[in-house]
Amino acid sequence: MKLSSATAYLLARFEVSYALLTHRINCDNHCEDLLPLRLIPSMELEGSGDRILAEIDQDGFIFAVAGSDAQFFNTRETMVPRRHHRVQIVLTSGLVRLRKSIICRRSGGLVARLRECIQWDFYLETAALLRLRGLPCVPTIRHIDPGLGIVEMDYIWGKDLRQVFFDGASEIDYDKVSRIFSTIVKDPDTSISIDITDVIAHIISRGVIPRDLHAGNFIRAWHSGKLYMIDFGPIYLRPVPGWRSHVRNLARVLGNRVEGSESQRHPRDSHR
Repeated sequence: MKLSSATAYLLARFEVSYALLTHRINCDNHCEDLLPLRLIPSMELEGSGDRILAEIDQDGFIFAVAGSDAQFFNTRETMVPRRHHRVQIVLTSGLVRLRKSIICRRSGGLVARLRECIQWDFYLETAALLRLRGLPCVPTIRHIDPGLGIVEMDYIWGKDLRQVFFDGASEIDYDKVSRIFSTIVKDPDTSISIDITDVIAHIISRGVIPRDLHAGNFIRAWHSGKLYMIDFGPIYLRPVPGWRSHVRNLARVLGNRVEGSESQRHPRDSHR
């Protein structure tokens, strides 16, 4: 395990622990792209009590828990199991949220088992979401439970870019998606490329550097049409040594359209 990676984990763990200790998790901002409760069919039968509404599979497709919601949520017949996280759509306190929890695999090499034991992915992603509170292009974090490795954020009602590229098809050709996404992010003249670059620039300005950009990380909201980034693993954190080189690498991927972002600070930066 690299020293820089270990340092990033320790920094992330400190920031999450500090946020919990000082009650700095709650955020008052309202997201216009939450799934409206009136659209969920089971509301008439089960009311607005807290419950799990659906689960999201590895390809980003949704599977309802209640049979009455199946026609509303489900767009494919077979669920593809997730490898690292369990992702659910939940109803909590009258709001629809996305809940992520770690899948305990207890397999792989020594490093993989160590990372699972110390909740590596949980702390890195949670620290990123805490730094990004208030950004309009990132779902707001709402709840953290380190004991269970659970983080909850606003659920953005929309379609991820994999499904946008395949226009609602129930099967996804990942090689084709990767080629389309790679072509799009390097083209400065397309609106979606501009949106992706803008999102990434804002995220970098908060000291979070994504290390694995792909189409499934982004959602186009149904209501506003805005683009959101929803997945933050793996990431790198400022000021861990080496973060500038990660920014430069990311800038090259995006056609050098976010160079200099590492020195910018967004005016609404809440990470102090």
